[in-house]
Amino acid sequence: MAAEDPQVAFRFEVEFGDWMKDIVAYQIEGMGYSVEVIDNRFTAGTMESPVQKLAGRLNWQDLIIRYMATSGTISVWNWRKEVNDNGPAGARANGSIKALNRAGDVIAQWDVEDAWAAEVSGPDMDTSVSDIMIEQVKIVHGGITRVA
Repeated sequence: MAAEDPQVAFRFEVEFGDWMKDIVAYQIEGMGYSVEVIDNRFTAGTMESPVQKLAGRLNWQDLIIRYMATSGTISVWNWRKEVNDNGPAGARANGSIKALNRAGDVIAQWDVEDAWAAEVSGPDMDTSVSDIMIEQVKIVHGGITRVA
């Protein structure tokens, strides 16, 4: 069996319904989860009571997405405004994060359920640098599943 080359992590696409389409994302953080561990102590009448580890609540990390600010990325700000005006129920969207190889083919995909924009922030501005404007959105969600 031939060894498989490691995949690159610098090409990806992000989409969340009509709220985030065709954006140029630069960085994504928070694609993970943890399970709370509960110590269940049995009382056996001695000082050396056994401890059983039980699975507790599932905690999804919030996604932090940094992207290039363009006239089209106002939709992300509108997403956050929808949450502010009407609550997250009507603003929930399913989304996907796709990793691409050098040829642009999808090599991995994560689907995100029941996502909504919890925070959005504009770019830092400084006249002494010539950087592009980067905005950031924090997305909370109901789960991530790797599908490819």
